[in-house]
Amino acid sequence: MKTTGNPVLSAIVSSARFAGRRAAARFCIDPKIETLLVDVDRTITREDSPKLALEHLCGKKEAKRVFDSILQSAALGRIPLESVNSAVFSELYKNGFKRSDWAALMERQDRSGGLRMDLIGAITELAAKENVTLVLATRSSRDSAQWLAGRFGIPFSVGSVERPMNGSFAGFSTMIGVVDGIVDGTEMLTKMTAASRLLAASGLRLDPIRTAVLTNDLLDAFEMLACARGVLLVPKEKNTLEKLTSGFRLYDALIHEDGDVRKQLNMALGFEKD
Repeated sequence: MKTTGNPVLSAIVSSARFAGRRAAARFCIDPKIETLLVDVDRTITREDSPKLALEHLCGKKEAKRVFDSILQSAALGRIPLESVNSAVFSELYKNGFKRSDWAALMERQDRSGGLRMDLIGAITELAAKENVTLVLATRSSRDSAQWLAGRFGIPFSVGSVERPMNGSFAGFSTMIGVVDGIVDGTEMLTKMTAASRLLAASGLRLDPIRTAVLTNDLLDAFEMLACARGVLLVPKEKNTLEKLTSGFRLYDALIHEDGDVRKQLNMALGFEKD
């Protein structure tokens, strides 16, 4: 399924498919989930890591203005989804960011309560108990996902790989996006494709009908539709894309941040019954 490039139109197209899946789920028994792809920013972390990086460099007010402007442009279709990452990373590097700063950024979030430890505990417990393979997957820097994976003993992580050049952002060598293809000479992979390749390199197979995606917004709607289960985390305070996602009901199951996350996750994936 191809993206329209406009998240609002994509939401409209996807909404009916999710409604059909939710209706069919009442009468079907889904295969056991073997692989769980987990989004990073505003799913594992409480805030967008690139936004926090920009705040650290130029202050909260300016970072909010820049970030909101980029997200609004994407939400309204003024720029394609494929360009959001490049726009954000360009702003970071313009303000003095270095690739090595990702590790320091994640460490700050870890120390300051910026990670959803209840969710991390729930997914790692599930992995151990039910033999589910975890893959952290982000459109942001692979370095941030790798740091989290190492910190919490998660075996696999995928993300975009940036190419700094003389202190500036020179694009990506590989970019995680909404479709597979070549964008401005750069290979773009979906999270599913990147995870599939990574698992294959370790002799494992990602089977879409035994895979679930856990995320916070519609940027992963097509990933969710490409697998067995799309699980949406609903934060207490939602941003624009999160409001659109829950409003259009782009999910198979929900996890509310202010509820029992472990129980909701297990129910969403079919490991517990209500």
